Amino acid sequence: MGVDDMGSVGGQCNLFMQDCPLDQKCTAWNEDGGPFPNGTRCVPVDLNPALPGEDCVVPGKFGDGIDNCARGSICLDLENTGKATCVAYCTGNMDAPNCPKPEDRCAFLFEPTVPVCFSKCDPLLQDCSPGETCVPNEAALGAPHFVCMPRVFPDLGKYGDSCYALSGCDPGNLCIFGENLPSCKTPYCCSVWCDLESPDSCLDYDPTLSCVQWFQEGGATPGYENVGICGIMQ
Repeated sequence: MGVDDMGSVGGQCNLFMQDCPLDQKCTAWNEDGGPFPNGTRCVPVDLNPALPGEDCVVPGKFGDGIDNCARGSICLDLENTGKATCVAYCTGNMDAPNCPKPEDRCAFLFEPTVPVCFSKCDPLLQDCSPGETCVPNEAALGAPHFVCMPRVFPDLGKYGDSCYALSGCDPGNLCIFGENLPSCKTPYCCSVWCDLESPDSCLDYDPTLSCVQWFQEGGATPGYENVGICGIMQ
C-alpha cells in the first residue's frame, strides 16, 4: 500500500485532513498486526485527551493506533513501552505540509508516509529537549532541515556503536551507513556531527576520519552551511 492521492498513507482516512467523525480521529496503524504503521483508520478520541507535548499512554502496541492523544496527534511510542509523548500530525498536504506551531517542521516517518511535527534544531548545537536528539529530515518537501526526535534504544549510542534507527544514537551522534566508518562491523553505526570550520575534531575518534560536508556543495539549507559528519572521505 502506498501513498494515496489524498496525501497520506492509504486507509480509511487522511492524516492531514483529519476527516473522521468529530468524536473520532484519523490515526496511523498497522492493519496486519505489526509494530509500525502501514495504513490509517478512524478511532475514538479519548474522553480526557492529552495534547501534543504531553505524556501519553498506549494500552496495546504502537501499531494498534489506539492511544489517549487528542484529535490530530499520536502517541509516538516507537519502542513499544506503552508510554511516550503526543506528537501532532502535520496539516496541509504532501506537497505543502505545515505544523500547528510555526517553529516546528513536518517530518515524514515510516513507509508509507506518516507526517508528524517535531521541533527544528541545529545538530552542531544539539538544542533539543532531554530525551531527544537532533537528526536530519530530508524526506519532507522543501529545504532539508533537522528535527528533534525521541531518542530510541538507548543501550548503545556513542561513536562506533551499532545502531538501526535514525535517532538511535546519543545526542551529538547520528546513525549512518557502516561503510563510512573504519571500525564499524555492522550495516549501521553511530558517528559524530562536526563543524566544517573545526574539521580536526574527527581525529579524536580515528586518524582516518574527516569532517565530511553534510550537504552537497552549494545545496545547504541556510543556517546549516557548516554541518558535517565524521566519516571516511570517499
